[in-house]
Amino acid sequence: MSTYPPVPPPLLPGRTRDNEGFWEHTQRHELVVPECQQCGHVFYPISPRCPQCFSADLGWQSAPRTGIVSSWVRYHKRYYPWIEPPYIVALIELSPYIRMTTLLWPPPTQHPAVGAAASLGFVDLADGITLPVFSLDEPNKKP
Repeated sequence: MSTYPPVPPPLLPGRTRDNEGFWEHTQRHELVVPECQQCGHVFYPISPRCPQCFSADLGWQSAPRTGIVSSWVRYHKRYYPWIEPPYIVALIELSPYIRMTTLLWPPPTQHPAVGAAASLGFVDLADGITLPVFSLDEPNKKP
């Protein structure tokens, strides 16, 4: 019989030198992604160097406010005190180089379709953290 370690206590997203600009923009309800100042490559997830040319000379560019559902999973266990299960975590494709793992909020009652359109929103949490979330643009039917 296997036993699993206990789930760690719920934490808010951490701030680092590399992602500080991202969190500052989300507090203003703006979504940004890193842009290389040397080669112009726009990418996500956040990294201290450009994955294209490896430059550390990075800035921020506004990200698209709409995308499509690339994949999703419905959680039935509570991992965070600020979200009641069940809820859906989805991979939203904003562009070929930008895929963001985020909440579908409010949680849809039906299964979201892969390829469904989604729009950006924000949820303000404690301690100056604002999460970018996406909502489905139209109701989807169960596959």
